[in-house]
Amino acid sequence: FYQKALEDSEIKLSYDEEGFGINYYETKLPVKLSTYSDIISLHLSKLKNKLGKNDADVIKLQGLLYVIKSLAAVEDSDEMYDQIKFVKGILWELYSRRPDIKDYINEVLKTFNGTPSSPENFKLLDELHSKQNFRLSFWKVANEEVNYRRFFNVNDLISLKMENIETFNRTHSFILKMIKEEKINGLRIDHVDGLYNPKEYLQRLRERAKNIYLVVEKILELKEDLPRDWQIEGTTGYDFMNYVNGIFCNSAEEKRFNKIYRRVLGKDWDYKELVFNNKRLMVKSRLAGEVEKLAFLIETISSKDRYGIDFTLIGLKSALEEILVYFPVYRTYITKESISSADKKFIEEVFSKAEEKKPQLTNEFNYIKNIILLNFGDHFTEEQKDTAIKFVMKFQQLTGPLMAKGFEDTTLYVFNRLISLNEVGSNPGRFGILRREFHSFNKARQKNWQFTINSTSTHDTKRGEDVRARINVLSEIPGEWENKVRNWMRMNSGIKNSLGKENQPTNNDEYFLYQTMIGSYPFFEDEHENYILRIKEYLIKAAREGRVNSSWVVPNEEYEKNYTLFAEEILSRNRKNDFHDDFIPFQRKVAHYGMINSLSQVILKIM
Repeated sequence: FYQKALEDSEIKLSYDEEGFGINYYETKLPVKLSTYSDIISLHLSKLKNKLGKNDADVIKLQGLLYVIKSLAAVEDSDEMYDQIKFVKGILWELYSRRPDIKDYINEVLKTFNGTPSSPENFKLLDELHSKQNFRLSFWKVANEEVNYRRFFNVNDLISLKMENIETFNRTHSFILKMIKEEKINGLRIDHVDGLYNPKEYLQRLRERAKNIYLVVEKILELKEDLPRDWQIEGTTGYDFMNYVNGIFCNSAEEKRFNKIYRRVLGKDWDYKELVFNNKRLMVKSRLAGEVEKLAFLIETISSKDRYGIDFTLIGLKSALEEILVYFPVYRTYITKESISSADKKFIEEVFSKAEEKKPQLTNEFNYIKNIILLNFGDHFTEEQKDTAIKFVMKFQQLTGPLMAKGFEDTTLYVFNRLISLNEVGSNPGRFGILRREFHSFNKARQKNWQFTINSTSTHDTKRGEDVRARINVLSEIPGEWENKVRNWMRMNSGIKNSLGKENQPTNNDEYFLYQTMIGSYPFFEDEHENYILRIKEYLIKAAREGRVNSSWVVPNEEYEKNYTLFAEEILSRNRKNDFHDDFIPFQRKVAHYGMINSLSQVILKIM
């Protein structure tokens, strides 16, 4: 907590060439320049007495205080930046050149930083901290209270407002300079769905980089189209990856794999409900702060509208949570100028689903739907319309992170029917792709996005393309695979029992492990021991991402230990190991056909 970190001297005031900063270990946050006067003037009278009030450097320090005081009246951002640079430059010059000034500032730092044995000595630093543009807090606070945009739910990756033209120009100046000098001939826009207005951003970029090859990291559902009015060459290729991967999964064997997975779990499963539940988990926990902000914003609108004045904050927030949970795509692209027919269809679909699930919130749903569809009514003032547009844009910025955290980083580690289908932008509930669907997809790309990228792996994919190619082979041999899994679980039940905890790992995690080993076991025998270390690290990550038996926030170390020990034991060569002797020949056979899948995939990619 903040108070403990402060009084344990984990939070400290520091000074270097970049200026004063408040540090928490390696994290340094810049002190607001207007509060430099609180630091510089702390013992200034003592410095005057020591050096004399007419000392040239003392006069310079006093001059800096006057400059700092006058900054409040500066409105031009460039002038403000120049003044800040001037103050920091003069102060560093004095600190570097004059030992007396250096000793003075170091003594002031010591006073502000207090001593752990005297909690009352931290009042100065606490007061200085309270005047900053930031507040240091326990990291979990941001899950419920956050007043800035983060990259997903990473607290210290603070987003910039690219919709602000000055911000755009400043942050893109170097890249545009490199393009002009012909040192760069292509750009990949990461996480385009996180932007306030992706279309406007891409237009601005295209205006400044006329002929650059431009693609976006955009995750599309299987039947979703890329907006045609985006001035780009296409996507980074997740759409192609999932289509080409899907044709190597034998769709005809879906029922067999449903049966296998049901036997492994010992119960029925519902893929869609699993996705909804995981998204709800994120809405209630890791992204609760963002949902809270949206709820306050829509309540600001409704409280000044005679059609919405009776809605409570709690009711509006509950409705928002349902809409977010059932949102069918990563995001829509509604702007104050237009709304596409595709986006309108998605909005109608999600509100219909939400109302079906929570009919008691029908009125709230209808109100929010009209706002999102820009049906404001003639009674809305221009100010109300502006606030409503802001709500719509902020809402659209949240649906993507929620899909990423509730689906990509959770469901894809929990639903293990056939894990080669568990990829970014995929739909694991869909067992493979038919050839005619693949051909139709390629025809549409040829017509509309002929210069897009055909990817089969990226930095964000859950597993490599060759791993998926191997695992897909299992869809061709469901009978043999079912027998192997049944025998392996029987063979290894004794190991699970010897670990002292019932059902650790769970059957679902055990099944995940077998598939992972089929896809990733190395070709060469001398890599075996290193493979064990790597698979153990991966299993901990997978368990924490799944958030069922462990998590990043509250790791279940006992479960993780038993899971990794189980993997180590079944791969052991230090004893007679029936599982190992049976697994290796089968894995080698699968790997052989996996190579054929891999080569076929490459041919399709470059055709």
